[in-house]
Amino acid sequence: MDFYCKFTDETAANAVLYTTHAEVLDEEGNVVSEAYTTPNYINIDVLGILYQKQEIPDPENPPEPIPLEGWHVNVRVMPDEDSAPLNAFEVSPAPSVWRRVWA
Repeated sequence: MDFYCKFTDETAANAVLYTTHAEVLDEEGNVVSEAYTTPNYINIDVLGILYQKQEIPDPENPPEPIPLEGWHVNVRVMPDEDSAPLNAFEVSPAPSVWRRVWA
């Protein structure tokens, strides 16, 4: 199932899309394993900030891009993955014109 998601920012997206694993220390405080992150989904396509499509009447003086609200990410959820955390961020209805699609 495909999810077209809009988060408030990149940090909010990363909190849902990835799990952070803390570093592991031994009894003496030496690092046994560095901190790392793992994706919660196999198929994550980060679009980031999207911009309004605009007419460009004068190619010599194009208008300033106008950013859309949010941080945009497409996720294709596989059958063994939990889609529930994405529900609150799903763009509904799904975009009628996609910026990128899954092949």
